Amino acid sequence: MSAYGEKPAHLAAYNDRNKIRIVAEKGPHLSIKDGRFTLFNEEGKSFIVPTIDTKYGNYLDAIIASVPESYLSSRTASKRVYYEGSWSEGASAPPTCFSNDLVEPDPEASEPQHSSCALCPHNAWGSRPGSGGKACQEELELVLYVPQMGHFDFRLKSGSFKHFKRYLNYLEQERGAAPHDLVTRMAFVSQGVLMFADREWVSDPQVAVAANDRSAIQAVQDGTGRRPLLPAPRAAPPAPPALPAPKQQAAPPRPRGRPPTSSAALAAPQAGPVSPTSGAAFGIAADAPVETSLSDDIAAAFASMI
Repeated sequence: MSAYGEKPAHLAAYNDRNKIRIVAEKGPHLSIKDGRFTLFNEEGKSFIVPTIDTKYGNYLDAIIASVPESYLSSRTASKRVYYEGSWSEGASAPPTCFSNDLVEPDPEASEPQHSSCALCPHNAWGSRPGSGGKACQEELELVLYVPQMGHFDFRLKSGSFKHFKRYLNYLEQERGAAPHDLVTRMAFVSQGVLMFADREWVSDPQVAVAANDRSAIQAVQDGTGRRPLLPAPRAAPPAPPALPAPKQQAAPPRPRGRPPTSSAALAAPQAGPVSPTSGAAFGIAADAPVETSLSDDIAAAFASMI
C-alpha cells in the first residue's frame, strides 16, 4: 500500500511496454540545460517550467509515458551518441555517429567512427576533451507526458542512470507499478544530474488515456510529434503614467541669532558594516510554500504566463 492509495484499475490497460528508437533529436523535447526544465515544441518555441521546491529547487512533474524495453529488462542504455567537435545541449545538428543497439553504428549514422562500438576509440575513458569521460555518450531515450501540454522526447544522460535505476527498482519492487502509472517528480541533484520521486497515481482516466496515446508517443519517437500546447508568452504590462513634478516650496525663514548649544556629546560613528534593520527579501520567502498537486502546479504555470 502506497502513501497515495491503491493503484487505480484503469491503469491496467497500459501494462505493455513500448520500444523506442529515435534517430536524431528533433521535434518536441525537454531540455535541462543551465539547471532549468525547458519544454520545446517542433518549431523551437520554448517554455521554462516555473515550479520550484524549497528543498530541491526547480522541478518538473510529468508522466514517464515510455521507457526503452532494453532498460526495463536489463537496465542498460538505449543509445550511444558521438558528436565531433564541440556540442551543447539543444543543438539541432544530428550526431556524427550513433548506435541504437550499443554494438555497432546505426545504418543512418552520417559518419560511422568504427565498425564496433566496443573497439571504437571514442568509447574509451578519457577520450572526451576536458574530462576523463567518454567522447561517445550513452543516453536513455524517454517520452514524457506533461498534462495539458503534450508528449516530449527526453534524453537522460548517464550521470542520472543510477538514480533512475533505483527509482524504477523501487516502483517495481515496492509499489508494483510501471513508470506510466504514476506522476513522477524530477529535480536536480547537481548540474545535469536528476533525481526522481513518485508523487501520485494517474488518477484521472482521461489523463491516463492521453499519456498512453500510442500514436502520439510514436510521433515523438519519430521526431514528428504533434505540436505541444505551450503557453503564450506573457505580455509586458503597460507603463504607469508619469507622475507630476513636485511643487517647489519656499524655504522657511532663517532664524536670527546664534543657535543654542547642547551639552550632549555627539555619538561616535559606528565601526564596520551596518546591517539594515529591514528591507526587501530576495530569493525564496521565509515561509515555505504549501505542497501542491500536479494540477495545481500546471495551473500555476499557466497563470504565471497570462
